[in-house]
Amino acid sequence: MIYGITLPAVVGLLVEILKKVGIVSTGDQARLANIVLSGLGAIVVSLIAEFDVEIPVLAVVILEAVYSVVASALGYTAVEAAVSK
Repeated sequence: MIYGITLPAVVGLLVEILKKVGIVSTGDQARLANIVLSGLGAIVVSLIAEFDVEIPVLAVVILEAVYSVVASALGYTAVEAAVSK
């Protein structure tokens, strides 16, 4: 989890954003983007844990609100369905 949002949800949302923008257009590119973003996310989670980075609660609320708005704007429910399994 990165500040209250699960890593698969963040990665899935970022891949969807890349698809909407046009950077990712094929399934192979989406899989590669998923692998790269998952690796980067794992590094971020490790660094947050290693250096014990704490951000204010207000920043966490803003981060989750932005995630929620972007996810609903994209109409993206596949990640939430996968996470809830």
